[in-house]
Amino acid sequence: ADALPILRTRVPEIARLAVTQLQRGERAQPSWLREAALAGHEGIVQLLLDNQVSASASGGEHGSALQAASCKGHENVARLLLMGGADPHNGSFSDGALQSAAYRGHEGTVQLLLDYGADVNKHDWSRTPLHMAAKGGHERIVRLLLNSGANVNNSDQDGWPLREASFRGHDQVVRLLLDSGAALDALRSGMSGKASSALEFA
Repeated sequence: ADALPILRTRVPEIARLAVTQLQRGERAQPSWLREAALAGHEGIVQLLLDNQVSASASGGEHGSALQAASCKGHENVARLLLMGGADPHNGSFSDGALQSAAYRGHEGTVQLLLDYGADVNKHDWSRTPLHMAAKGGHERIVRLLLNSGANVNNSDQDGWPLREASFRGHDQVVRLLLDSGAALDALRSGMSGKASSALEFA
């Protein structure tokens, strides 16, 4: 309760509403947690967790508070949620927390999620974290995922991680994937333009 006056002066409208309603004794809502996580407000996230909002509550555009924090790279908020029992695999219909962090280049958040048991080869909407990191061109995250056991030849609805990186011209990622055993066979047929860059490094 002592934190409420301080939090009220430091948070946006959605969080002010949460604080006000909690002061009135009203029940905390999961949507408040997702909004606070998306904005990176650690204090509000902790306050809501302390008021019995489930860290794994799902719903909304980002699927869960953990995915909302992960897509923005709010590592400390993600840690609070994971410590509060958030499921590292809980997310929206299209992506999970690890996919979101990998695609946006948030290396620290990716490592955190892996430390809490996120499946490095999990498909969400047929996309793995490695696909998303390769698509985003994030070489360090691609290396981290590979070192954590990611399958370099895991295919999705759009193809392979190698195709994602090659088509978008992420040459360093292409080199890394090839060095890690990415197969060229499926890439050779039907390629044109930037997608052929992978063959140049083979």
